[in-house]
Amino acid sequence: MSYRFHVDEDNDLILDHHGGPAYDTLPTPDAAVNGWVGALGRNRREYPDSGRGDFREPAIQIRHPEGYTVSDFQYTGHDIVGGKPGLPGLPATFGGDDEVSTLVVHLYDNYSAVALDLSYSVFAEYDAVVRSVQVRNDGTQNVTLLKAMSWSEDFPVGEWDMVDLHGDWAREAQKQRRRVGWGLQG
Repeated sequence: MSYRFHVDEDNDLILDHHGGPAYDTLPTPDAAVNGWVGALGRNRREYPDSGRGDFREPAIQIRHPEGYTVSDFQYTGHDIVGGKPGLPGLPATFGGDDEVSTLVVHLYDNYSAVALDLSYSVFAEYDAVVRSVQVRNDGTQNVTLLKAMSWSEDFPVGEWDMVDLHGDWAREAQKQRRRVGWGLQG
């Protein structure tokens, strides 16, 4: 599989492709597509925030002390680390330097002084990418974190199944398969 995104001229992360292998240059989306929303509303941000023309459900939403919820998370840098960093207090995948490498993308919201670290751990042997997000308030004011999802993606209309796990004590990891329908899936 391939998972490709880029930093645009405004320091936004834009998703280019997530799916089958993509070895060549991907086509640029046509900005002249008919519809009620302009090109700004059709950009697929890698981690959508709230109030900047992206009309999809935001992956993160913060309420500022003044009550507004607009954010402007911008790319500030990245690091590549060996292995899979743990998620203290949470269940997580793991792997050593020889099994997995992790891209950590740093984003910062100048409105709230909140920083995000998006982690992409690549397990090449299993053709899998594990994603997590860490949210940190670097400011002096309290903010309310209304929503923080580790992953958000739009899929084209198609025949898709979602496989997830549920369970209870002594019946953990019961596989459940269901159709992906219109709208939000969780």
